[in-house]
Amino acid sequence: GPRDFVMTNLVGVSYENALLRLGNLSLHLGSVQIPDDVDTTGVISFVIKQLPEPGDSVSIGQPIDLWIGPKGYQFKEPEDN
Repeated sequence: GPRDFVMTNLVGVSYENALLRLGNLSLHLGSVQIPDDVDTTGVISFVIKQLPEPGDSVSIGQPIDLWIGPKGYQFKEPEDN
C-alpha cells in the first residue's frame, strides 16, 4: 500500500527548488496560490505557505498546495472591523 512519511518544510525554498523536492519525494503539485497583494512578474518566487504543513503525514502521490511570493513575504494579518 501507499507509504506514509512526514512532510518536509518547503517554506522559504524557491518555487523551482520546491518542485524538484516534490518530485524527489514522489509527491505532486496541487494548487499554486499567489496572495492578492503580490506581483510575481520578473521576480524569483519562494514558497510562503504549504498544505499539508511541515510535519504532517503524507502519502506518495499526494498533491501538495503551495502559496508563492517574493522572498521574505509575510501574510498580512486580517484587520478587525
